[in-house]
Amino acid sequence: MSDNNLEIIRRVYEHFDATQIVDPGRLAPDVVWDMSNFESWPERRLYKGHEGVKEFVNAWLEPWDTYEHHLEDLHDAGDEVVAIVRVSGSTSMSGASVEMRVGHVWALTRGTVVRVTLYSDPSKALSAAGLSE
Repeated sequence: MSDNNLEIIRRVYEHFDATQIVDPGRLAPDVVWDMSNFESWPERRLYKGHEGVKEFVNAWLEPWDTYEHHLEDLHDAGDEVVAIVRVSGSTSMSGASVEMRVGHVWALTRGTVVRVTLYSDPSKALSAAGLSE
């Protein structure tokens, strides 16, 4: 099951790379997108359901003039997968270049994403899933 979860999450990132959309076919209808562990996120902390995920993605992408993310690594944590992602780009407001590494913890039930928790510090994402760097 864990290898399957890793492949599912890898495909979620591939879909996002191609479309700038989190594949709703991989998400439970009542999925929760949790930003409460992402210190610099000024917006809402929880986004619920497919519409909530769309709302988050739109809010996340809005301030970027250029935006790229690179999936650096996936870590198997049983029913969770930790993704380490490097985000880079420039903001539309100031034009400032930004580069950061973040962690995403994807919780899955029977191959469907039920919760995504984002962390501004990858080591905290790993720790939350019972792993270490």
